[in-house]
Amino acid sequence: MPLPREKVAAYHRARRARIRAEKEAIEGAGGRPVFTPHAASVFGYRDGTKPKPAAPAPRFPVPALAPAPPSTPAAPRPSMIAIGGRAGPGLVPQGPGYPAPPDIAAVSAFTKWQTNTETMLAALAARSDAQDRRIAALEAREAQRAANWTAVTQAIVGLFSAIPRRG
Repeated sequence: MPLPREKVAAYHRARRARIRAEKEAIEGAGGRPVFTPHAASVFGYRDGTKPKPAAPAPRFPVPALAPAPPSTPAAPRPSMIAIGGRAGPGLVPQGPGYPAPPDIAAVSAFTKWQTNTETMLAALAARSDAQDRRIAALEAREAQRAANWTAVTQAIVGLFSAIPRRG
């Protein structure tokens, strides 16, 4: 449900006033930034440091996976050409992005997408191969049936040609 127009206008007036006050405070301090309560909430503590969150414990252990098999490499970006056009030693290419270490690449969205795509393409190739085998078997069976009919027809013609004609 959208907010009433008056509330939106009041919010923007207050925001512009807060930004103007912060700008005046910076200019009044000789160009040095002064941390207002709003700036402190955005940028960190009043002394300029940022709070460092504790690293959360993994919810489940991530097994060490072997790096994904390299697929067809894409054309290197211009910045990659300067360093040889491929990922450095021990790094896994991540498509158009930067290469990543194997532990990060194993859980990256790109690697998951690449694995899903390769699995899907392998399944499609297997289905196509099975269909080609079925078609080849049907064609061979049809050729055998045609050969059998030809042999039967020739036998019947030979049988009738052996019967003397009445004249």
